[in-house]
Amino acid sequence: MEIRQMRKSSSADVISRLKLAIGTKSDSELGTALGVPPQTISSWKSRDSVPYAKCVEVAEERNISLDWLLTGDGPMRRGEPETRVQEAPAAYVISPHERAILELFRSLDEEAQRELQSVAVEKKRLRDMERRLQQLIEAMDGIRKPA
Repeated sequence: MEIRQMRKSSSADVISRLKLAIGTKSDSELGTALGVPPQTISSWKSRDSVPYAKCVEVAEERNISLDWLLTGDGPMRRGEPETRVQEAPAAYVISPHERAILELFRSLDEEAQRELQSVAVEKKRLRDMERRLQQLIEAMDGIRKPA
């Protein structure tokens, strides 16, 4: 049995909570900790399903609340009192696409991260210049046309 399209969670959310529960940062580390190849974690994400049995196994071994692991509801550990956590502002919620980029970025060495950041800054600068140029062209067209 696999978990598909859960109420408030995607497989990426469950995988993020698995990483938190186990104390891993990357898909590769999580795969090693769970005894599965890293490609299996990628497959879970692409199929948007995580094996229910694996979730139960982790929950039992680590005293993790299965409700929390599957949905994010309630306390992380079984038997802990529930504390209400305020939801993160929308600006802090990242999409699965952003999460994938962040994981790739984190997998790079520091020099490669700096290089990638530099390229992104340059890309943004060029995009901003193109927008400004387009605004100036539109303003010039407005001036040239007789009223």
